[in-house]
Amino acid sequence: MKNKTPIQPLTEKDKIQITTRSVIIGLILIPFNSYWILHLSYVWDSNRPTSLALLFNVIFTLIVLIAVNELLYCFNPKLVFSQTELITIYVMLCQASVFAGRDMVQVLIPLMSNGFWYATSENEWSQLFHHHLPPWLVVDDKELLRGFYQGQSTLYLISHISAWIKPILIW
Repeated sequence: MKNKTPIQPLTEKDKIQITTRSVIIGLILIPFNSYWILHLSYVWDSNRPTSLALLFNVIFTLIVLIAVNELLYCFNPKLVFSQTELITIYVMLCQASVFAGRDMVQVLIPLMSNGFWYATSENEWSQLFHHHLPPWLVVDDKELLRGFYQGQSTLYLISHISAWIKPILIW
C-alpha cells in the first residue's frame, strides 16, 4: 500500500498564513452549518450540537473536508487544503456554531439584563456590581425590561430595539 498524505506538513510559510480561500470556504459553510444547528435544536428538538465540548457538526464537516482533500490529492494535488486552512475553517465553524446554538441565546440574552431586572434593595446588586458592568454590554433600563420580563409588549418598538441592538451586536 502506497503511503500518501493528502494533508501536507506545515511549512514555515503555512504556519502564519491564513489564506483567502480558507476564509471564503468558511464563510460559505457558516450558513449551512448554522441552518443544520437550528434545524437540530429547534425543528427536530433532538441533538444539541453546541452542548458538547467537541461540536460534532463541525467535526463531521471537517471529516467531509478531509475526504474532499483526498479527492483533490488524486486529481490536482496543488488544490489540497493545508493544515492551516483546515484549522481556519474549523475555528470559523466552531465560532459560528456557538452563536447559532441554543445555549448562546438561552443564556446570553437573559444575562444581559438579569442583574438589573432582579436588583432589589435587599440583595444590593446595584451597589455590589452594577458599576462593574459596562453600559454598552448590558440592558439596564428597568422600564424597557418590563416588556421582556412581564410580557404584554413587543420587541418591535424603536425604544426596545435601540436598547437591545448594541449589546447584542457587541456580544
